[in-house]
Amino acid sequence: MVDGHAVNLLPALVQHLQGATGRGPAGQHDALNLVTSEHLAVRLEDGRYLPVPLARIQRIADTLVELCHQDGLNEHQALSLPATQAGRLAQLALEPDAPALQSDDPTLLNLIEAVKGFSSIEPLAAPAHFQATLRPYQEDGLGWLQFLRRHGLGGILADDMGLGKTVQTLAHLAIEKQQDRLHKPSLIVAPVSVLGNWQQEIRRFAPELGLLILHGAKRKESFAAIDSADVIIIGYPLLLLDSEILLDREYCLSSSTRRRRSRIRRRKCRRWRGHCARSTGCV
Repeated sequence: MVDGHAVNLLPALVQHLQGATGRGPAGQHDALNLVTSEHLAVRLEDGRYLPVPLARIQRIADTLVELCHQDGLNEHQALSLPATQAGRLAQLALEPDAPALQSDDPTLLNLIEAVKGFSSIEPLAAPAHFQATLRPYQEDGLGWLQFLRRHGLGGILADDMGLGKTVQTLAHLAIEKQQDRLHKPSLIVAPVSVLGNWQQEIRRFAPELGLLILHGAKRKESFAAIDSADVIIIGYPLLLLDSEILLDREYCLSSSTRRRRSRIRRRKCRRWRGHCARSTGCV
């Protein structure tokens, strides 16, 4: 605040970051603003300079450099950040002496309020109709998956192989089906060698889930049924071949059972709009 008026520091901060990281023309960040060892002096509209301690903005700058996908401000003199990083911004807004965070997106503001009142993630039992009883650590995982869904976040369900990541994922989908939140299909991408395992476990534990397996030379004949399915299973090689059809759609949940080619991961980050729970066996 200067003379009772809020000052938007983003233009000066972005110019400073672009110059410091080599993303802008040489000297651009010094044209209107001065940088000393301790302060960034921001030039105001009336020609005065406002000294801002670098220590105060360093934490903000580190976050913006890491998260920002664009080189400058939009037409509203605001930064456009990926929605997937809302949690990082919410965490930043809750730190001591953090700047006030303003957003036109109620989802981000609601997430900040939720984080303020957060204490722990409660374990959650599988729904009564689910055909398996979860172990305590699996109930922890199920509670965490529901936490991600509630706040629109992505995450990695990582554990040793054979400890039941598949059954946790299916219990999560069963809850979504029971609560009438499964309005879009969920996409599971897996090695071809385990497609049959996924099919068997869905039929065993959650037979109420409508299943569509995209495999084989005639799989394109099943594309018309994608929107009516609860769960779609496809192997990595065919996902690459059918990416234009599959990756342009919205999914309730996307799950990948192993890290694979960066081409798939880049396209998922850009286009998939549901929350992502990557399941991986860590050794």
